[in-house]
Amino acid sequence: MEGEKSELYTIFEEIETNAPMKLGLDGVYIGTSMYGDKVKNKINKLEKDIDKKNAFYFYEVLNGENIDKIMLTSISTESVPIFSLPNKTDHFNYFSKIEELLKSIGNYSYLVVIEMPLYNEDIEPSSYKKDYEKIYNLIKENIRNSIIIFPFGDEDYYSAIEYYPNDKYVDVVSLNITAYNHEHMNYVYNYLDTVYYNFQNKKPIIVKFNASYYNTGDYTYDIPGASKSIKEFYESVEKNYPAVKAVVYMNNLFIPDTEVIVHDVSLENEEILNSYKTAIKSSYFKNNFKSTINNKTIFKYEKKIDINDDKQMMALIKYAEEKNYEIVYKNNNILIKQATIR
Repeated sequence: MEGEKSELYTIFEEIETNAPMKLGLDGVYIGTSMYGDKVKNKINKLEKDIDKKNAFYFYEVLNGENIDKIMLTSISTESVPIFSLPNKTDHFNYFSKIEELLKSIGNYSYLVVIEMPLYNEDIEPSSYKKDYEKIYNLIKENIRNSIIIFPFGDEDYYSAIEYYPNDKYVDVVSLNITAYNHEHMNYVYNYLDTVYYNFQNKKPIIVKFNASYYNTGDYTYDIPGASKSIKEFYESVEKNYPAVKAVVYMNNLFIPDTEVIVHDVSLENEEILNSYKTAIKSSYFKNNFKSTINNKTIFKYEKKIDINDDKQMMALIKYAEEKNYEIVYKNNNILIKQATIR
């Protein structure tokens, strides 16, 4: 304002972050899929068997009936749940069901990872993106602290990328990798390389990996081949893929010549269990995700602002309103920060 002395304040911006998933950090967080009942007992047994805690556990959620149990188990075991949301159905109440599910998760003030519904080539990319954004907004409305995954699945990358939404709606990308036999590992690396090449400097990457397969020649399970693939894959992630920030071992078994998948059984095999235990023994594979929950990053702007300049202040206020930030004045500093974590 004219005639008033300038008062210059330095601007800081405080933003909620999930620091461990940022690209610059060294190491990979480990996780395992988890299905069915008695989840806490299964987790306790698994972590005893592998002599290491997991950072993540992956859950498919079709309905909300187990959410309380999963959330309480996550808190008590100090692990972070990854919830894979169900694909869109023809039912008119699909989004109501999703919202109900998210509200159940949001009842707990605890970090969660949400994997969005997998794209469907029967749906136009524009329709998928519209639905994706709607679910994204529901997540932000109902869950206090979340990491959101866009899933590439296990299909062709070049088809999946057509469904990729705006970057602002994605924190992390994921892909599914299943080695059906040891020779199939070439496909595993080709697919990972394609996603990696396009996202290594853009988004952190989570790989859901499974190496429990059978020998199609005589319909027996190739346990040594699976063990070899596990060892090689985790070694390769450590040496060659620094932008991969988490690997979730999908503890499944495929039934020959059927579409049936048996969950929670692969690591029951002693040879596969020992191979997995050895593969994640390196300190590169981390499990202390909980200690980084609710980290904050402070960004400092070099320029200062004159709080007696109406034009400058209006611009700041408009920016804060757009971001849903609050403005705090302290010791000739202005802190603009999220009013909530939503």
